[in-house]
Amino acid sequence: MTRISIAMATYNGARFLDEQLRSLVGQRLRPFELVVADDGSTDDTLAQIRAFAAHAPFPVVIIEGQGRLGYRLNFRRAAQHCSGDIIAFCDQDDIWREDKLEVMAKCFDDPKVLLAYHNAIVFDDDTTRPLHRAAEEHRSLAERPLPMFKGVNGLIQLFRADLRKYDHLWDQSVDHFWGWEILAHDQWYFFVALLLGKVEFVDQPLLGYRQHGSNTYGVRSSETWLHRLSQRFAHFAEQDTSQATAADSRAAIVEAIAELDNRHDLHEVAGVYRTFADRLRRRAATYSLPGVLQRAGCAARSLRAGDYRGGRWGFEKASIIRDLWSGVIRHKKIDPTGPSFSNG
Repeated sequence: MTRISIAMATYNGARFLDEQLRSLVGQRLRPFELVVADDGSTDDTLAQIRAFAAHAPFPVVIIEGQGRLGYRLNFRRAAQHCSGDIIAFCDQDDIWREDKLEVMAKCFDDPKVLLAYHNAIVFDDDTTRPLHRAAEEHRSLAERPLPMFKGVNGLIQLFRADLRKYDHLWDQSVDHFWGWEILAHDQWYFFVALLLGKVEFVDQPLLGYRQHGSNTYGVRSSETWLHRLSQRFAHFAEQDTSQATAADSRAAIVEAIAELDNRHDLHEVAGVYRTFADRLRRRAATYSLPGVLQRAGCAARSLRAGDYRGGRWGFEKASIIRDLWSGVIRHKKIDPTGPSFSNG
């Protein structure tokens, strides 16, 4: 029988926690255990969890924090204390459909599946919509050698507990978005699972993803065509520098796993990450070098190197127009509004 541990991270979640806990009790496939790592809540979160643990139909392990870790390390702590065969991440403020664990457990009947994730309904006070488009997910998962920086929300993930054997490499990772942080829990296990085995997407809305003012990360609302157009021309050197560092960190981790598991085929994947890092550094120079002729020379070198070949591991051909304008001409080094996900 599949033993599924639920790894929940909490922090001042009393407002919505009870509804989430009730949805865990309502699962058709009973959880093996619930492990709750609290990050120093100052509201009634811990009191609610203790009261729940006294009557829950499955074991509840409560790990209290001695100081703020942040959601990345707090989720990692929760996962490290799980004893089931499969681990399901759980946010404190969502609502699970009663058949979530039942449906997702079937994915792991295939021994090649290391991680599975499902669709969800994003909701707030006024609207509802699907979180993912199935065709895009299936297309992305079919990419080879693997999708570059792809990740999905932890709240829709389940993964084999055996993947934790690589956690000692986690601190070597770099988040391609923030640059100064390690990968989040959902990014890390998705990356390792994609690298080593099969990842499966289930197009069923097995969870209600609540949007409210206190989400650590929410979902972007729909954007106007004018805003999307302006974003296509918004690019800065620091984005490429940050992503180059992240790509190099993934290459190093892939090489370490290759040696650990005697998987020499993984060295090719590491090489692809390093090649992509070189592309990013060339483009960063197009934006950051002091002289306009120097920046133009870098753009020319990127073109000759085939950096603008399109696809996930290359820049879109149309991006050369943006890079000439924003980089060579306007010398855009630093984004005054913060990080951006632009990879094109």
